[in-house]
Amino acid sequence: MLETVWSIAPTFDETVSPRQALFELVMIGFQYMGGERGAAMLNVAAVAMTSPELAEVLDSHLSGVAPFYVEQFRRIAPDAPQETIDFALHTLIGSFLYHLTFRRGLLSRSQVESLVDQAMALVAA
Repeated sequence: MLETVWSIAPTFDETVSPRQALFELVMIGFQYMGGERGAAMLNVAAVAMTSPELAEVLDSHLSGVAPFYVEQFRRIAPDAPQETIDFALHTLIGSFLYHLTFRRGLLSRSQVESLVDQAMALVAA
């Protein structure tokens, strides 16, 4: 699973703003988690509540994805506590996963930008 994510992992240089990088990461998340994969991940997450083995797999997956987001949040707020960065990261990922899995739909560009702006505000506060 993690290898699939890394196969579409972006590389950003310093000329890309953190906002644009986060936007692109969310769009990659939509690409990766869209359709049946997102629904399956939701089911796996539910079972992981009682399965330490599946919980470990999900945690491993997130630990492979998180650094891409953390890097951009650190560019916004280098001195933010790790708990703040983690909260913004999980809030942003959770928001778009909700729309993909529960609502079974994509967001408009302006809606994704709004989610990104809200997550950025969490670390900049």
